[in-house]
Amino acid sequence: MKVIVFAGPTISESEITSVLPNATVLPPAKQGDILKTKALKPNIILLIDGIFEQHPAVWHKEILDAIDSNIVVIGCSSMGALRATELALYGMIGVGDVFESFDSGEIEDDDEVTLLHTDKSYGYGHISEALVDIKFTLKSSVKAGIISDEVATSIESKLKETWYPYRTYTLVFEAAAQLLEEEGLNQFIHFVNNAPSLKKLDALKALDLIKTTTENKSVFPPAPNFDFSFTDAWQMMLDEFNVEEKTPYYSSHLLSNTAINHDGYETQILSRYLAKKLISEVSKEETLPTMHKIAQKWACSSNGQTDFNKLGKRLDSLSLTPDEFIQFIERETALDLLKAKLSDQSSFAIDEILSSGELDKLN
Repeated sequence: MKVIVFAGPTISESEITSVLPNATVLPPAKQGDILKTKALKPNIILLIDGIFEQHPAVWHKEILDAIDSNIVVIGCSSMGALRATELALYGMIGVGDVFESFDSGEIEDDDEVTLLHTDKSYGYGHISEALVDIKFTLKSSVKAGIISDEVATSIESKLKETWYPYRTYTLVFEAAAQLLEEEGLNQFIHFVNNAPSLKKLDALKALDLIKTTTENKSVFPPAPNFDFSFTDAWQMMLDEFNVEEKTPYYSSHLLSNTAINHDGYETQILSRYLAKKLISEVSKEETLPTMHKIAQKWACSSNGQTDFNKLGKRLDSLSLTPDEFIQFIERETALDLLKAKLSDQSSFAIDEILSSGELDKLN
């Protein structure tokens, strides 16, 4: 069972591996990280921490892609709790009090889990504190009889009004000093300095859930069926992070009933691959000549024009859907456009002759 955990300021790598010794621990996730992680073939991805501002945040679509690929995706504590709230309907599993607070609507603002911290080389040290942790500590202080509800509410309001990079326990203590006598303040400071982090407690719950489930050879509930739409934006993301698209061009029926020997097609396949990568979009006007060309090759034309009645029958005989045919025409058009661009590249033609050994063509 391969488990990947994205974490940083919430919980340390050593704390994670003390629960899951074989887990692969990666830094807080940014956009594209979960998509790239699929290459590691994980069974479970636990998203704890993510990046908010320095880089684009983890995209919902890449999480849906992982779920659609039968990877169990769990979220908690911070970015994980946010994304689990948003994607619970699609099968992302949320764990812990922070997730439940977002899921119930008790917490609505993303900034409550946000904090400023150092990078991995400095141990993800906290420069500020997450408001969810401060609120948890204040509630715990009330339960322990250290401060009153009124004092906790006043301090919480002060911190809520403060921009997240400046939310610190120093600020908490300064606010408390305006409301408590010296002895009460000292008790409060001592209590806070020894209070646990709610985000870390949630992370430990998630790790324990994974450990218990895998050790008992249990399974997580399957994700509900949903339609993973292959959009232009998704293709752009695949291109940006150099990930091959997972959706085949043709139906499984056609692929399973077609025996293809790649021998002798390598150059043509490479040309088509490059055309698809280099020319991502073609206009309808550009596809029309290509469609006429294919219609003629398939004996589906009359008087130089495409005979759509014949073409429809031919598609049926090939088990090709109209969408598959249109996408084929778009790719074929991209190939024609690429060939046009390469028509005057004599140097590459010489490269091909030298490679093929047909040296007499150079004399």
